Amino acid sequence: MVWLATLVAAVFWFSNSTVQHLAIGGGPRSSESFQFASALQQVINHQRQQEYVELFETGGTAENLRLLQSGRIDMAEIQGDAEIPDGIVAVARLYPDAFH
Repeated sequence: MVWLATLVAAVFWFSNSTVQHLAIGGGPRSSESFQFASALQQVINHQRQQEYVELFETGGTAENLRLLQSGRIDMAEIQGDAEIPDGIVAVARLYPDAFH
């Protein structure tokens, strides 16, 4: 019985102490997309000890889509008019992007 309690406690401790890693494709460093992703990274990394966000500079939407499909990043900013391949899910519209 003691081993069961120890096992349950160990599983609970490990599941609560694991840091979740999130890789984000932010676009070119000079872009609004990168600046937004950088702000998101800073807030999460400062406020949340169980999550760690790593931000990658990319070439933009086309590269972000390739990196998402390959599993090298977990999230990315994609232009609203881009064709989204199967298997990639939009989470939110961040801002209007009418002049691209």
